[in-house]
Amino acid sequence: MAEGGSHGSGGARGAASPASPPTRPSVPPRFRSDWPAPRAGGLGLRAQIVVSLALLMAVILGMLALGTHALVPLAFRRAVGPARDAMAHALARDLARSHADPSAARAAVRTALEAPAIDGAAVWDRGRGTVAAGVPPAAGAFPGAVGPSFTGPRVDETEGGTVVREPSPDRAGCGAVRVAAVEPTGALGSVEALLLAYLGLSALAVVVFGYILMTRLVVRPIERLTAAARRLERGVPADRVTPTGGRELVDLASAFNAMADEVTAHRVRLEEQVASLEQLNRDVSRAQEQVIRSAKLASVGQLAAGIAHEIGNPLTVMLGFFDVLEGMGEVPTDAREHLRTMRQEAERVNRIIRDLLDYARANPEPVDAVSVGEVIDGTVALLAPQKPFRVIEIQVTVPSDLPPVRANRDRLRQVLVNVLLNAADAIGQSAGTVSLRAERASLPRGGEAVRVLVTDTGPGIAAELLDAIFEPFVTTKQAGAGTGLGLAVSHAIVDGLGGTIRAWNPPNGGACFEVLLPAA
Repeated sequence: MAEGGSHGSGGARGAASPASPPTRPSVPPRFRSDWPAPRAGGLGLRAQIVVSLALLMAVILGMLALGTHALVPLAFRRAVGPARDAMAHALARDLARSHADPSAARAAVRTALEAPAIDGAAVWDRGRGTVAAGVPPAAGAFPGAVGPSFTGPRVDETEGGTVVREPSPDRAGCGAVRVAAVEPTGALGSVEALLLAYLGLSALAVVVFGYILMTRLVVRPIERLTAAARRLERGVPADRVTPTGGRELVDLASAFNAMADEVTAHRVRLEEQVASLEQLNRDVSRAQEQVIRSAKLASVGQLAAGIAHEIGNPLTVMLGFFDVLEGMGEVPTDAREHLRTMRQEAERVNRIIRDLLDYARANPEPVDAVSVGEVIDGTVALLAPQKPFRVIEIQVTVPSDLPPVRANRDRLRQVLVNVLLNAADAIGQSAGTVSLRAERASLPRGGEAVRVLVTDTGPGIAAELLDAIFEPFVTTKQAGAGTGLGLAVSHAIVDGLGGTIRAWNPPNGGACFEVLLPAA
C-alpha cells in the first residue's frame, strides 16, 4: 500500500589537479610490500632438527671413540697389571715348592702354562739343576739366560716379557714364570666395541627423544601459528592459538592472538565502512533520482496550475453567458433544461480547478483551528472525479459535534490525499470501498483529540512492511510507479502537528490508517 520508489547505486568521483600530479608518498621499508618473496623449499624444521641432532651426536661419538681407544688400554693396564704380577709371583712360588719331585714339577709347569698371559715356566733344584721347563707352542723357547734365584724374589724384563722368580721356602729350589709382553688386544677390542655400542644406542635414544621433545615444544606450536596465519591471510577468521611450549613461544602465540584480534576487528570495521559507503552511494543515487522527479513534478504542477488558470477564464465567460441565456424569456423549456445542466457541469469543472489550485498553493496557511469535516469533504470532492475512484465507493462518516483540530488545512488535506491515493492503488481496478470516519478521541498523554480512520477493502499491508511503512523509499510498487515518499511525508506532517499516524491490518481484511490530531 505504500508508495513506490526505485533503488539504485552510484559512486563519487574525484579529479586530480592537472597542474600538480599526485605524488606517491614515501613508505618506510618495514611497511613496503615490494620486497622479494621468500623462496620456498629446503628442509623442514623437523628434518633440520634430526640432521642437527645426528651431526651433534656423531661429533660426540667420534670424540668419545678416540678417547676410549686411547684411555681404555691405559686403564686396562692399570687395573690388570698388579693382579697379573701377583698371579705370576703366586705361580712361581707354587713351582718352587715342587722342586723336590720332578713329576709334580712338570705337572705344575703345565698348570702354570694354562694361565692367561703366561708363555713360559721352569722349576730348578739347587742340587739337580733344571727339574722341569716348558713354553706354549707359539711362544718360542724359554730363554736359557734366565737362571734360578735361591736367595729371594727377582723380576727381570726380557725381550719376550717379564720373568718372575720365587725361591722355595727351604731355599733349595726356585720357580719362574714369564709373563708375555703382548697386550691382550682381543679383550680390549671387545670392551671398546661394547662401550661404543652402548654410546651409539645412547646417542640414538637422545636423537629420538630430542626429536619428539622438539616436535612437541617447538615444531607443533609453530605449525599451529603458521596455519592460523595462513587462514588469516585468506580472510578466514583465525581461531585463537593456545599458547604452549617455551616462554618465547607462549609470548609469540599471545602476540599473534592479539594481532589476529586486531586484524579481524579492522577487517570487520572496513567491511562495515564499505557496506555503509555502498549504502550511501545507493541513497545518494536515489536522492538524486527523487530530486529530478520532484523537479519534474514541480514543473508539471506549475504547468497544471497555468492550464487550470487558463481554463478557468473561459469557464467564467461560459457561466456568464449561461446566466444571459437563462434570463432570456423566449428560450424553450427543453433548451432551458439543457442550459441548466450545462451550467451545473461547468460549475463542477470550475470547482475542481479551484480545488486543484488551492491544493497546489505554494504558501500554505499557518496552523490554526481547522474543521476536520470540511477538510474531509474538500479532499473527497478533489479526488472523487479522479480515474482511480470511478469504481471505488467512498463512504464518509463525520459527526457534526467534532471539535476543531490545531492543524494546517492544506497540510492536513495533503495527508488525507496521500492515504486515499494509497488506498485506491491497493484496491486497483476492481470495485471496492474506502471508508473515512472521524470521531472524538483522547491523546495518550491526556487531552481531547480527533481520530480519522481510513479503511479500504484492498489486500492489506505486507507483514514485513508494517514496521517500515512510514520510512522513506519503502514501497511495493514497480520502479517509476511511485516515489515511496508519500507516507513518509504524511508522517512528518502529522508529527509536526503534534499528532500520530499508524497503520495495521484489520481482522476482516484490508488496511486501516489512523490519524490522531489534538483538538484546538
